Amino acid sequence: DGTAWHAYGGQPTVLGHESIRCSDIFVTEQTAHTDRPRHADFAADIEWMLENVLLGPVSFGSRCASAWNLALDEDFGPVSDGGPKNCRGIVEVRRDHGMHERSPEFFALAHFCHATATSSGQACFRIQADCDCKG
Repeated sequence: DGTAWHAYGGQPTVLGHESIRCSDIFVTEQTAHTDRPRHADFAADIEWMLENVLLGPVSFGSRCASAWNLALDEDFGPVSDGGPKNCRGIVEVRRDHGMHERSPEFFALAHFCHATATSSGQACFRIQADCDCKG
């Protein structure tokens, strides 16, 4: 039981309302829009992500924050039928050579994860991943 909140509209302060705080709060998705990572306003986008998806909701008791679209290509795809065609992934992976580019949200998540502890009090850790990609 709880409240699932999307950061697409409103402010995290709404999570402070007693009717919401009486059960668990989950920030269930958020994605950046429109700009390719290299065209983004990095400082403003990182600040927005921290205020509206990570630090803001957590300060009101959110149990998690998740970012939607971990990896998309240079055309903001793949896209489900009827889905938005302007979402930016945490990383953009080029179809022609597999190189990736990190979005501002990648850096916000990376910094946030370094300051986050698990429920057992241990620091978060990186899961081993292997890749035979060049670069």
